[in-house]
Amino acid sequence: MIIGILALVVAVMVPVFFMWTAKPKISVLFTNQYSLNCQITNVPVCNRFIKLLGIERNPVEDLCVSILIKDVKRMNEPTQGIVYGDLVNRFLTIDDIEAKHIRLPASDYGAFTDVIIQRDGKAFINDSHNHSQRWIDPGLYLLRLDIFMDGQKIVKAKHFRVNMNKPLFEWVQ
Repeated sequence: MIIGILALVVAVMVPVFFMWTAKPKISVLFTNQYSLNCQITNVPVCNRFIKLLGIERNPVEDLCVSILIKDVKRMNEPTQGIVYGDLVNRFLTIDDIEAKHIRLPASDYGAFTDVIIQRDGKAFINDSHNHSQRWIDPGLYLLRLDIFMDGQKIVKAKHFRVNMNKPLFEWVQ
């Protein structure tokens, strides 16, 4: 009787444990090198015991993002200070390939999208696929990153500042 109950518990708990530990885990890193960009990764399994069991994190089969940029000083206006908003999915780069929908395997390296780029000593919103150049005035802004994956929506937000001189732009803590 005890062995039967133990077998039932193991039969139920092991698959639940595998499903819980193998589900995708999204991490967003906001970086500032030559541009302000967002790196999105599907964090691999790090626990030694779980690795020993042979559990690997599942890839995200369909990941896409959109961004919204708001001027912090104008957020109470009727336009809510919206400076830029993607109406369609934004291009992501993974393994030197650009696409709007990507497959994101578990890896320390992920997909990224440039948000603000530098051109001719000024800061521009990166909208290169629409062939438009939107200069962005110096000031404090809020970036909202909407990540859509496998039927879920994850929202990340971060402030950034555009300056008159160097550094031309930077993420704000």
